[in-house]
Amino acid sequence: MIQKHKTFNISKINNKTIKLAQILKKEIEKTMPFKETFLPNPEAPIPLDGDNFLGYLCLKHLHLKPEDGIPLLEQAFKQQYNIDLMWPPYE
Repeated sequence: MIQKHKTFNISKINNKTIKLAQILKKEIEKTMPFKETFLPNPEAPIPLDGDNFLGYLCLKHLHLKPEDGIPLLEQAFKQQYNIDLMWPPYE
């Protein structure tokens, strides 16, 4: 299979990526529960810069702090696009 994306690119995260991350979260929680957290202000504007946007996705869709959620998003991205992530993780 040809790789569509060779690096973790936040502009390529979509609903499928989020759903895969949610599945990964459920699998991990079978042995090691996460401490869930939520958006402090759901009415706040969506941040557009890289790390803050990833943090927003983690809080809104995974109910996790960015330090717990971003690795799940990266793993979901890797599964979705069938790639080995390269460093640096952001384009």
